[in-house]
Amino acid sequence: MPAPTNYAEEDALLAQILQRSATDRAFRQRLVTDPNAAVEEVIGAPMASLPKRVTFKFIEKEPGYQSVIVLPDYVDPDGVLSDAELEAVAGGDWCITSCSLSITLCRNTDGNTFTCT
Repeated sequence: MPAPTNYAEEDALLAQILQRSATDRAFRQRLVTDPNAAVEEVIGAPMASLPKRVTFKFIEKEPGYQSVIVLPDYVDPDGVLSDAELEAVAGGDWCITSCSLSITLCRNTDGNTFTCT
């Protein structure tokens, strides 16, 4: 599979990764320990070939917990944005949240509003 070029392809790729992680223990472990290599295995291309630099972290839900909740980025109470936050606003941003078996994909559409599908 070539590197994704649009949101629909990214969504399909994520679904493929998550589906495989549910049944392939070795792949699941690679997602946790070496996510770039695991994703490269699925897309069939190096991460460096993607049109935009992507960083991510896969974590495994521990037994006994119903959900894993990712805290939002810290916001400086004085309203000062870091260089990374300024870059995210300037270039757009997206997030993925997952609860139980449902997945919600959200995209930062205008620097202030996340649109979820």
